[in-house]
Amino acid sequence: MPSYPLTFPTTPKFNSFSVSESYNTPASVSPFTGDEQVFEYTGSGKISWDATIPPLKHDDSAVDTWIAFFADLHGRYGTFTLDITAFTTINYMQGHTLGTIPSTWRSRDNVHTWSFNERKLFTGFTIRAIEA
Repeated sequence: MPSYPLTFPTTPKFNSFSVSESYNTPASVSPFTGDEQVFEYTGSGKISWDATIPPLKHDDSAVDTWIAFFADLHGRYGTFTLDITAFTTINYMQGHTLGTIPSTWRSRDNVHTWSFNERKLFTGFTIRAIEA
C-alpha cells in the first residue's frame, strides 16, 4: 500500500484545466403552500477540478509515471498533493469563503481509464479531483 498523500506527476503540463465549487444544498417544496425551504449542510463549498493531459508517445517515460500514479490512488481512496494555483494567473478563487485553497486532493472517480490511438499515442485521459 502506498504512503499518502502521493506526489502528483509534474509532466506533462495540463492542456486544459477547469475549477468548480459545489454546495450541498438540498431543497424541499411544500405541497400545500408552494414555499421552498433550502438547507446548506456541512461540507458545502468543496472545490473540485478537472484536468486533461496532452497526448503522449507510448514510449514516453511520463506514461509509466501516470499509470503508476493512478494505480497507486486505489480509486477514490488515496490522496495526493497539488498546488492548483500554479496552473493559472487568474484569481478564480476570489471571494472564496474558506480563505485558503486546498492542496490535498482525492480522485472523484473509482475507475481510471486511458487509451492508445492508432499512432500509439497515450490519449484521452482526464483526472477529476475534489478536495480531500
